Amino acid sequence: MKFTCSQKYQWLLCLNHHDVVYGTGTPISEQLKFRSARPVLYREPINSNASEE
Repeated sequence: MKFTCSQKYQWLLCLNHHDVVYGTGTPISEQLKFRSARPVLYREPINSNASEE
């Protein structure tokens, strides 16, 4: 995976081994909408410390 972020950490962009782009931050979401990309929105933060019940 390759990551790129702004110098002020306002956005983050990731390219995985399937050539799928992931991004977060207002400038990224605006560009994805402009390019008619299908965004995936998370409603809750992902908790990596949660144990499976």
